[in-house]
Amino acid sequence: MSEHSWAAAGAAFAKSLRCAWLPRTLLSWQADETFFETRCADLLETFLDGAPAGILLSQPWSEFFGELKAPDHAAQRVPFNVERYAGNYLNIMFGLALVAEVVCRPITVIFLALLQAVALLAPPEMFDVDLRLPRKDAEVIALGGARLRLTLAAVGHVGFVFLTVLGHRCWPWAIAAILSLLHAYFRTRPWTQVAKERLGLKRTS
Repeated sequence: MSEHSWAAAGAAFAKSLRCAWLPRTLLSWQADETFFETRCADLLETFLDGAPAGILLSQPWSEFFGELKAPDHAAQRVPFNVERYAGNYLNIMFGLALVAEVVCRPITVIFLALLQAVALLAPPEMFDVDLRLPRKDAEVIALGGARLRLTLAAVGHVGFVFLTVLGHRCWPWAIAAILSLLHAYFRTRPWTQVAKERLGLKRTS
């Protein structure tokens, strides 16, 4: 039971990473305005949901911050919660790593944040930019619009990922991992899940 649960927990982490905004954007790439607008809107919605890493939350934060209690069966609860909240834990790790980068590289973080803010929040007409080829009677090539918006958003997002993942600072990730495991240990499982496993027995946590 425990071994299977840990395998499922690892699979949940892998799925969360595969379903992050950046991989989904690259794997579904289409060179059209609708796609560019949709991907920008999706990134903004992900941020507004409280997922700074661009990784979809496995559960809403209101569900994440639920009842905490020492477990009766830690070997069942911990891997279950790691699987259940994998996306949340990844966003916590990213968030703490980003806080560390704010302290160490504030100018870079502010620049990337402004870049993403402009890309996702500025009015569409701000991105209407045309580029003329450097020859007489050159055709006007439109490089602005939604394409430019998505480019700026992607550059900012990749910059954040680079800073946090490749920033050579392990302690924020270690702290986040410890906090995540503590949450997985104390966060009670849904009673419906326990009932399925303990059908006919006294409900456990």
